[in-house]
Amino acid sequence: MGGRSFALAAAAWSGSFLAWWSFAAALVVLITVAIPTVILWRKYLLLVVILLALVAGAVTASLARSGAQPPSSVVGERAHWTVRTTSVIKPVQAGVGQPMRVMLTATTTSFRLGSRSVAVSLPVRIFAVGSDIPNISVGARVTFLGRITQLPPGRDRAALSALGSMRLVDASGPVLAAVAPLREALDRSTASASAEPASLVAGLAIGDESRQSPQFAEVMQRTGLSHLTAVSGGNVAIVLAASLLLAFFARFGPVTRVGFAAVVLLGYVILVGPQPSVLRAAVMGGVALAGVVLGGAPRGLPLVSSCVLVLVLAAPALAVSLGFALSVVATAALIAAAGPLAVVGRRFMGLRRVPEVMILAGTVTIAAQAATAPLLFAIGAPVSWVSVPANLLAAPLVAPITVLGLLTAVIGAVEPTVGTYLGAMAVWFAKGLVGIAHWGDAHSSNQVLPASILVGLSIIWLLSFISARLTKSRFIIFVVVTALVIAMGFGWRWYSAAQNRVTDWRVIVCDVGQGAAVLLRDGAQAAVLVDVGSRDSGILRCLNQSGVERLTKVVVTHFHEDHYGGLAEVVQHVSVSQILVPPTVDVDRGRHQVESIARQHSVPVGYLTAGDQWEMSSAAAQVIWPVPHSSRVVGGDRDNNSSIVLRAQWRDGFSVLTTGDIEPEAQARIRSTYPQQSHDVVVVPHHGSPNQDPRFAQWVGGKMAIVSTGPNSYGHPAKDTKEEYEDSGAIWLRTDQLGTAAVSVTESRLRLSRMD
Repeated sequence: MGGRSFALAAAAWSGSFLAWWSFAAALVVLITVAIPTVILWRKYLLLVVILLALVAGAVTASLARSGAQPPSSVVGERAHWTVRTTSVIKPVQAGVGQPMRVMLTATTTSFRLGSRSVAVSLPVRIFAVGSDIPNISVGARVTFLGRITQLPPGRDRAALSALGSMRLVDASGPVLAAVAPLREALDRSTASASAEPASLVAGLAIGDESRQSPQFAEVMQRTGLSHLTAVSGGNVAIVLAASLLLAFFARFGPVTRVGFAAVVLLGYVILVGPQPSVLRAAVMGGVALAGVVLGGAPRGLPLVSSCVLVLVLAAPALAVSLGFALSVVATAALIAAAGPLAVVGRRFMGLRRVPEVMILAGTVTIAAQAATAPLLFAIGAPVSWVSVPANLLAAPLVAPITVLGLLTAVIGAVEPTVGTYLGAMAVWFAKGLVGIAHWGDAHSSNQVLPASILVGLSIIWLLSFISARLTKSRFIIFVVVTALVIAMGFGWRWYSAAQNRVTDWRVIVCDVGQGAAVLLRDGAQAAVLVDVGSRDSGILRCLNQSGVERLTKVVVTHFHEDHYGGLAEVVQHVSVSQILVPPTVDVDRGRHQVESIARQHSVPVGYLTAGDQWEMSSAAAQVIWPVPHSSRVVGGDRDNNSSIVLRAQWRDGFSVLTTGDIEPEAQARIRSTYPQQSHDVVVVPHHGSPNQDPRFAQWVGGKMAIVSTGPNSYGHPAKDTKEEYEDSGAIWLRTDQLGTAAVSVTESRLRLSRMD
């Protein structure tokens, strides 16, 4: 049964992932392969069932994907949206001097475009300015003016940017409203505690991430503890275990215990919020606990496979969800490997006298980390060496924080004084977790080498199955399968990189979200990098994709975090000869950080003004802005209008213009100073914001206008800006739709290549 359920789950998952199958193609396969096989070779019935599952997954995914796309008529337009929220509000990183931004998930109910109203149900991720959102809870219905984007490949939610204040239409329904006092009780009981531990209590107990700062979330991510910032399968398992233990002490019968645990689980899901990640965690956490209760791998793994089959067919978007993949892999690893690893520890590592609970805690951590490492590495996520010890140290703290946090919410709603004491206890444990996170962050390296991960995984799984005393034939099969699984994780990443790598590029506009980073070719494996994006926004991945190993210059156009935040990552991992910045006389935080990073790594800093120029390997670079004291000369936004504007022209005439975040005042001055230009590529100013000089696009004369943008609450890029560049004859391109884009020249013709 285990092998069959695994095969079915794998087939359905693969079919959903390969959603390019059409219904007609699936029908052809069904008629020409499946039915004849049943008739002629009944012994291959399992193969047929697997094929049917594959087809079902593909068809379901295709239908679901077509239904998940926003109507083309509203994409990029300003429309009035009505949505039902499915998560709490979560802060996201904002640039220096920019208002706080927040994110939440929701399901749309309708939109109004002009005089036309359309009912549409779409899962979306909303980005907004924090001050524009009223105090709303999960399940509330709100309306606002917003702009939606096309659903990107591999994503399950379209981005919907709020362009103004939200208005509350109605509050949560009666069920969700009933748990609101519990959330309020937890907030009240931990209000006086330090921000970081209090935010962890709220996240682990009830899935409320709204109190976590983006900076602390990054610390947890770099340490490999990001799964502890919100509810996951582990928390659900803790709640289920606690409810079963309580039922046991209450002397409930077996059936009553299961019923009691089911009621508790349902209530917990309602309290945390019916968002997809929580529902997935509830299913997978319940499966993990059921697998342990029912006897480990022999029964647990078929349960995992069955859940995968049901979830993927019910929600095909999960097939491309990294969170779902990590959840499944970690759960399967806990069931299959934690026990055998504990046996290895006791038998071969001299741990006979160590309490079994401590050994199991360690093996659970190692199994989960080892199983998920190939997936994390395959997508380019940092895998730090501290993640295993950090998780091992954090493991004993998770259950007390979760249970005490829940008790604080439940009891605090009835008896606030007792709730305050319970909240203080939960915060005390959370302080330990915060300390572990900061220790790990201080000692973490960005990434473990692929070979070390490969060797570590091989040793772990090898020892695990040796302890299980496999027969020779099964052992050989296992080794082959394990090697294939590991190779798929690493091989897919390397193969994808090789397939998408463009070797003759001249300019690359990196996909770094709502930020900017542009590479200009300056020799073999060398480039000039104009801006570096925000911290952890993907600049290192872009450098790896491009094959760049040396940066002759890094130009920071101005001192906003979305343009300089990734500088520390760059100078730590790539050879940098010089950093160039605008001659801003004011000493601000951004300037101080850039100069401090340069000093720490002994990289010289230079200052650029209009008229400066230098020779690249096959091109000449010329600075056309800023003039000295530019912000006083033209007015407007001081930082944006001090941005470095750089023109690079190759010997064959190919040219590119990078513009930073210059605004209409600087654009107009540039246009009046220089004759009308012609560029092959222009990076549109300020992420395509609506604040543009109406004649600047015509002056630029670009053939390709590329906007470096990501999900944001500012309405970037603006429809009017798009029209200005298209009217000037440019092709309008966006990194949030293209990903990282490379431009090369073949037989005097421009060629655009996607590198993601």
